[in-house]
Amino acid sequence: VKMEAAGKVLSYHNHNIEFRKINGERIFDILLGNAPHLKAEIDTYWVQMGGCDPVEYVEKYAGRQEIFHLKDFGVIYPTKSIMVPVGSGNLNWNAILPAAEAAGVEWFIIEQDTCHKDPFDSMKDSFDYLMKNFVK
Repeated sequence: VKMEAAGKVLSYHNHNIEFRKINGERIFDILLGNAPHLKAEIDTYWVQMGGCDPVEYVEKYAGRQEIFHLKDFGVIYPTKSIMVPVGSGNLNWNAILPAAEAAGVEWFIIEQDTCHKDPFDSMKDSFDYLMKNFVK
């Protein structure tokens, strides 16, 4: 409340560990449920890595997120997940991005913690995919 009164916002960026359960409830939900002024800073890759659906989580916390991290989820057979440029993995961007816009997201951040080629090429691939498919 004091931060809000001062015009400040505190956001929490998730990773996969916050989607583990304690007494049947996900840690991320416990955290945001007990901190009503805390904003969610949802990261699509880590939600998926935690076994949840990014669309479900962006909708669940509609109105509580200004920043949204776009990171795609790739798989190397048989069991290794990797971060890949947006549009080249397995996430459903046709559902995720409209849900994020409807939830009031203001900033869409292309993020890739690890790259399997030049980081600037990875960023360009993500940017080009988003521009081609979602910017009208």
